Amino acid sequence: MVYEHRTYNILPGKMQEFVEAFGNVIVPLFEKHGAELIGAWQTAIGQSNEFVYILGFEDLAEQERFWRVFRQDEQFRTYTQSGTRVAFVISKILHPTSYSPLK
Repeated sequence: MVYEHRTYNILPGKMQEFVEAFGNVIVPLFEKHGAELIGAWQTAIGQSNEFVYILGFEDLAEQERFWRVFRQDEQFRTYTQSGTRVAFVISKILHPTSYSPLK
């Protein structure tokens, strides 16, 4: 299993809109296209405009297939065309250690 850790830097004044849209639009699209949402967090102490989530995939090939299909989804394209909410994204692929509770 591999995990994709994504950190979003949200534009000023857009956090509430982003969080609501993530739950109402993006999470159902993750489910539709087969991504496993491990968790999603809004930074409480620290940089106030951060939103973090982790997706789980069987391997990198599955992760690449998911994003290729996800970005072509008409509902996702409509969502992205409805306005800019994110300044930038940092994406990391994480492999669990032998002692990690998540494998």
